[in-house]
This record gives sequence, C-alpha cells and structure tokens, in this order.
Amino acid sequence: MGVNQAQAGKLRQAWQPLLLSLAVVWAAASGCGSEGSPLPNEGAGESQYLSPTPLDVGLPDGTTVPRDASLQYDDKPRMDLWRYSKQADRMALLGNWEEAVSAYSQAIAVEPSDSAAYVGRAKAHYMLGEHEKAVKDYTNAIEIRETPRLYMKRGHVLLQLSRFAQADQDYHRAISLGSSSSTAYEGMGEAHRLQGEFEEAIRNYTVAIGPNDDGWWAAYYFRGLSYFQLRQFQRALEDFHHVIVLQPHSGHAYFARGVARWLGGQCSAALDDFQAFVALSDDEEAFARAQDYIEQLEAIVRCEPRLYAPILLSSQGMAWLRVPWE
Repeated sequence: MGVNQAQAGKLRQAWQPLLLSLAVVWAAASGCGSEGSPLPNEGAGESQYLSPTPLDVGLPDGTTVPRDASLQYDDKPRMDLWRYSKQADRMALLGNWEEAVSAYSQAIAVEPSDSAAYVGRAKAHYMLGEHEKAVKDYTNAIEIRETPRLYMKRGHVLLQLSRFAQADQDYHRAISLGSSSSTAYEGMGEAHRLQGEFEEAIRNYTVAIGPNDDGWWAAYYFRGLSYFQLRQFQRALEDFHHVIVLQPHSGHAYFARGVARWLGGQCSAALDDFQAFVALSDDEEAFARAQDYIEQLEAIVRCEPRLYAPILLSSQGMAWLRVPWE
C-alpha cells in the first residue's frame, strides 16, 4: 500500500510540468489572459469592454450586433453611434430619406467627429432637394477628413445651385489631392459651359473622354453642345454621333444631331434624326417642335424654301453627369 502511494506521488510530480505547459498553451490559444498574467488580453490596446464571445450579441431592444461591434453598455456612446448609423444606412437603402436624415443626425449628436455620418446625411439632404444643407454637411465632412471624392461630391451639389466658380474650385481641389477621375473633369467642363466659357469647357470634356475615346457618353454630348455654340457644327455632329453609338435610345442626341445636320445642309439625314427622336420622345413640347421641323425638312427636300433656322433643345445639364457617390 505504501509502495503504491509512493508511485502515485512520483507520477503526479512527473505530470505537473506537462499539465502546466498544456494550461499555458490553452490560455494562449483562447486569448484569455488575466491580470498579472504574462499573456496579453485579446485585443490589447482596444476597449476593455469588448466581449470575448465570438457569437453575436443581443441587445435589450432586440437588436443583434456582431462581435466586432458588441461593446458592453459601459461604452454606450459608441454602441449608440453604431446603432444610429446602421439604422440610417438602412433607411437610405430603402429611399426613406427623411428618416435617414433623422438617424444620421442622432449619430452626429453622439459623435460630432464622425465624417461618415455627415456624408450620409449630405446625400439624404441632396435626395430631398435640400442642396444648401447638403453643401454644409459635405463641408463638415471635409473639415474632419479631406478626400478628393468629398470635394467632387460637394462640387456636384454646387453645380445644382449654379455656384459654378465654387464648383470649379472643388473639382480642381479634388485633382490636386490626387484624383485621376474623369468625373472631376466632366464637372469642370460643365461649370465652364454653363458660364458660356465654351473653349475651356471643351478642354475639360476632352480630358474626361481621354486619349482612347472611352469617356462617359454625357461628356461627348456636352462637348458637342459646346462645339455647337462655337458654330463648329462638324465637330458637334461627330460628338452627337458618338453619343448615339454609346446611347442608342438617347432622343436628345438624335435631336441635336438633326439640328447639326440641318445647319450643315444634310437635310435628308436630319429628317431621319428628327423622326427617330419622335419615336423615342415622351416630351410633348419637344415632340411638337420635332414634328414642326419634320414638316419643314420635308418641304426642303421638295426644294421649298426654309421658314426659319432650327435650335437645340434646352440642355438637361447636370442631370446627365455621373453622380460622384455612385
């Protein structure tokens, strides 16, 4: 009996180092260090209120949050920021812009230095037609964190407000910060075109289109309008033709090309373009004008005198520019 007890004692002494080593390895693998332990707590340097559980956490109001956002209630401001931001994002996805504004405002009240909340609220204001409020929120976001894209977004809204010089400055600032986006050049082109600075507009649209002629179709359309205003009808005609290749259902491009062809003496081709426009258009006023032009062109083809010179439709302007937040 005494011999067996002695043997058991020796076995315990032999196993103790091994068991201690296994305990240390298990603790390191699970990341569960304790105060005074040489093993660091998981997420050292982060909030001490991070939950160690890898599962989702349910909040009292029924909300479930993932582990990386599962702060305990001692860190309530950060949890509120997370909840309001997610709620705002959901409302924006559903197109509930007024509710999105409210939720983003709650997020900003919790954390006034959260630039993402200002950006989200700015877009919501823009979608509600509250352009001045959108400019203010983009300005707040820029003051927190300056990025090229924020300048392009604010520049786009400034165009809607006809503040062309300020919009041009924002697009230039975006480029100076390293943006190579053609959207910035399109915006600058539109700012100059709407101020009657057609040659400068053409230069910017040409940069936006690029050396491979692979630009956004609207850049060709607006450059064509600028050439038209300078009475460079052949170049305008080429740009309108390019729009139709890229956007074959663009009624405005057919109308514009029809006008350019008419003024260039290509009456039969112009007649075809106006007829194509009539087939595509649902604008009653523009439809009536196109029908009038068709009657005149038919008279011209029959060698009857032209009554008056055609004019372009009013431009849709910024509505066809690429929106920088998409």
